Amino acid sequence: MPVHLAVKGVTAEAVLKAAKAAGYDAELDPNAKHPACWFESSGRVLVRTGEKKTVVLRKVALQLKRLYAEAERKEGRPKRR
Repeated sequence: MPVHLAVKGVTAEAVLKAAKAAGYDAELDPNAKHPACWFESSGRVLVRTGEKKTVVLRKVALQLKRLYAEAERKEGRPKRR
């Protein structure tokens, strides 16, 4: 993922919301664990589409950036640089 599309501290719930906002049929699997962090249930998001993974990742990343920017504006935080 390019740095300009990246967001720090993203949760599976936020990715789900962004995927749905991007128009995808998405589902949250809250019990999924990353093999390196077997003790931590961070979850995963399943997206059903016929598009390439890179296209889906970019669209979801753009929606995440928008969602986080909206949340920052609502909280009155200064914009990150």
